[in-house]
Amino acid sequence: MSMTVYTGGSCVYPGTPEANAGIGVFLGPGHKRNFSGRLPGKCQTSNRAEFGAIKRALLILSSPSMLPQTDGEPVFIMTRSKYAIGCVTIWLKKWARNGWLDARGRPVANKDLIVDIIILVLLCPYKVLFMHSPAIAADKSSVRAKELAAKAARNCR
Repeated sequence: MSMTVYTGGSCVYPGTPEANAGIGVFLGPGHKRNFSGRLPGKCQTSNRAEFGAIKRALLILSSPSMLPQTDGEPVFIMTRSKYAIGCVTIWLKKWARNGWLDARGRPVANKDLIVDIIILVLLCPYKVLFMHSPAIAADKSSVRAKELAAKAARNCR
């Protein structure tokens, strides 16, 4: 049986010195490993929060007490960020060949989190697939992950 984990990132006051970002991971109603917390580090953006939530989900899933019983089925990580999915599934190959420079020749933003995610995916004992959950989806689990992230972002002050 496959497992689906929902992730969300949120940032209040983006682009200002007062920016605070939160991350949320939702595994299911009442699950003891659901997570709501502040994005670590000084750089607080929505994109970093989305990556931070994915990283946290992979850390949760990789803990010995949490290894899902998937019977060889993949673990799905759902995110609302198409950008995050593209970074960790498509563009990273070209960036790695180009010395981690983007199409404009600038250093890739959020490289630290992207690399952390790739390492965690490679170390996972099961296949991880990333899937997009549209922002307008009526999927209660996706909404719940976003709520956990928003709560953390608001409570950072």
